[in-house]
Amino acid sequence: MYTRSAKQSKAATIASFKISHILAKHKKAFEDGSVLMEAGETLFGDFKNKTLFMSAIRKLQLSRLTVTRRIEVISQDMADKLKHDIMECTYFSLQFDESTDMTDTVQLCIFIRMVFNYMLAKEEFLTFFSLKGKTPCNGGSLSCSWKIAEHTDLVLHTDVRWLSRGKFLERFQELLPEITAFLDERGDDTQMLKNEKWLTDLTFLTDITMHLNTINLELQGKGKTIIEMISAVNAFKSKLQLMIDQLRRKDLKHFPSLKARIPQLNYDTYEAELSNILGQFEMRFYVCSKLANIASFMTYPFSCKNIEELATEIATQFNMNSCSDENELVQIISDIHLKATASDTNFWCFISEDKYPNLRKIALQLTAMFGSTYLCESAFCEMKIIKSKYRNRLTDNRMSSCLRLALSGYVPSYENLNGVNYNHNKVHTFAPHAFGGPRSLEFVSGDRSIV
Repeated sequence: MYTRSAKQSKAATIASFKISHILAKHKKAFEDGSVLMEAGETLFGDFKNKTLFMSAIRKLQLSRLTVTRRIEVISQDMADKLKHDIMECTYFSLQFDESTDMTDTVQLCIFIRMVFNYMLAKEEFLTFFSLKGKTPCNGGSLSCSWKIAEHTDLVLHTDVRWLSRGKFLERFQELLPEITAFLDERGDDTQMLKNEKWLTDLTFLTDITMHLNTINLELQGKGKTIIEMISAVNAFKSKLQLMIDQLRRKDLKHFPSLKARIPQLNYDTYEAELSNILGQFEMRFYVCSKLANIASFMTYPFSCKNIEELATEIATQFNMNSCSDENELVQIISDIHLKATASDTNFWCFISEDKYPNLRKIALQLTAMFGSTYLCESAFCEMKIIKSKYRNRLTDNRMSSCLRLALSGYVPSYENLNGVNYNHNKVHTFAPHAFGGPRSLEFVSGDRSIV
């Protein structure tokens, strides 16, 4: 009898952990666990063994404080699993980004991308904390209720989440006649909104921003690599050069909005603007451009034409001996057995670490690099849902726990969580010395490089 009671109690505790995990994963409030208790009577009202079901439900511990503790314990379990993976991985990179929560507090989000010796890469939420600063929030929406048109709302751009710029400009341009009429009725000054040069600049800005949004969308999604980013950026730079050449010939096929204002066009001005954007891309992605040849080689090693030049680039970028690199390059390019597996996506898994130590190390390091800050961007979207106006007093630690459960790919060890106490000092502490010192930070990439 005692054994049966103990098993039922353990099962109820495990169920409580699982329900708490589901609540956090779906970004629900802690007190929502009590809803299940209230729904039990309705769900099982017509069941013959209703009493048995209700008895089991009543044993569930789903109060707000209990759910909070459960979420913290699960978060600690996931953090322990992450720490273990960090100690086991060969290289890792960090991705940083910051945004503001609904209280205008600056929050820093950090993701980690780990690569293991068998070439498996894993991306995980690392930590999240407040920078204790505040910035003004420019977000929101402006309702255009005075117009019955295709768009009833004007998406207002926020500096923090910039992806909406293209849509905002496009809708603003389409609604501009109605906006101008509305402002005229109010007696506001609309001289600028009717200025021909300003209107032409607006159409150019709309078109080019949509192009920028396109490349940004290409880099969205989990698991994007540095090689994919280099490919996308190089393609966009080529596209910019193509548009510059076409503007010189007064060809506006890539500028649909600008086409409508041909009489007012100053082609030289917009050609110069495109050249400036191209220059910005060259400058901002300078480091990536230096990796382009190496990335191309790693994608298909047997396309290398100049071994000496590539070996020099590898030695410079990865602090290696160019002579050793040359020897490995000559060997791998001449390896008939490896050439037969060149099209395999797991090609570098077949490479002998003893025979090609440098090349394998480069492949691991490139695999460890992030391709964009998409993970941080998506995390901030989750943050806005979790820390809403109804939960604006959520502490940083609990916010981090909720985000970990919502974003992490780790599966909690529910069976082992029963009886575990939450250790506040153990969770979310990811100092470099905890991961084995300088070795762990040997190669770190992202928006901000750490050496």
